[in-house]
Amino acid sequence: MKLNDPFGRVSKNNRRDYHSLRDRLRHEGIHDAAAIAAFAANMNGTALKLTMTVGGLSLALALLFPRYIMALLLLDAMLFLWIMVGYFQARMHLKRYAREECDDA
Repeated sequence: MKLNDPFGRVSKNNRRDYHSLRDRLRHEGIHDAAAIAAFAANMNGTALKLTMTVGGLSLALALLFPRYIMALLLLDAMLFLWIMVGYFQARMHLKRYAREECDDA
């Protein structure tokens, strides 16, 4: 029993997420290091576009509603954190997939 995950929920969710990504990558025929690198580059672009879209939308909302700028900043921080956590978890799963399926780190 682990103190930071006493019921194994986090590890079960991580395992489920990895298996979902692994099945998707297998279905798309991504089996070599070059294809994984291309997928990672696409993921980088998507994360950047999402971050820029959220930032631009927040800037527009801040200009329209300057009274609520603190609430917008808090919302932006939470969205940015959510995007980054998802991005880093996906990168971790991609590295694991490369290690297990391609014998490449």
